[in-house]
Amino acid sequence: MDCHMDPEWTLQLLYDLSMSADEVQQAQVWRPSWDHLSVLHTMPHLRRLFLYHCYDVDAGAALPALPEGRAGLHTLRVDELPRRPLASLLRAHGSSLHTLILFVGTGGAGGWPHSCDDLHDLLGECRLTALRALLLCRWGCAHDGQGCAAQRGAVRRLLPAVESVQCEVCDGVAPEPF
Repeated sequence: MDCHMDPEWTLQLLYDLSMSADEVQQAQVWRPSWDHLSVLHTMPHLRRLFLYHCYDVDAGAALPALPEGRAGLHTLRVDELPRRPLASLLRAHGSSLHTLILFVGTGGAGGWPHSCDDLHDLLGECRLTALRALLLCRWGCAHDGQGCAAQRGAVRRLLPAVESVQCEVCDGVAPEPF
């Protein structure tokens, strides 16, 4: 769903889906606003969420804890979500999130998410107790082999329960299709 093409209609559709008896278990959303993300956050059966080009999400916004009865995401794929909203989304789903596919760079110029010197700190603050697989995608982001090895090593040391910390470039692993 491309939220940017008709923001009001897509917001109403998401709201209607969240209130219906149907069990929406996965969503793939392009260019959501904060309102779109907030409605997705309340969907009780959503297990897989792919967020792309989240340029319109307020960088200072933070999601609350999950609503009562919300099981939480199992898989999250994120591209271009500002750091603070991402951290709040990860914290909210930390006890259920098994797979995280994150478009983020190694250290360098460009700012978040195109470069990131402290990914381990960000992930460590999010209490990702269920996380087992992390795939770092580098499309449009800074990447160098030495920085990538250091970044992945820091994540592994901080989150030893994560069984797989991979880079799509260094490890030749493509993100799964939706």
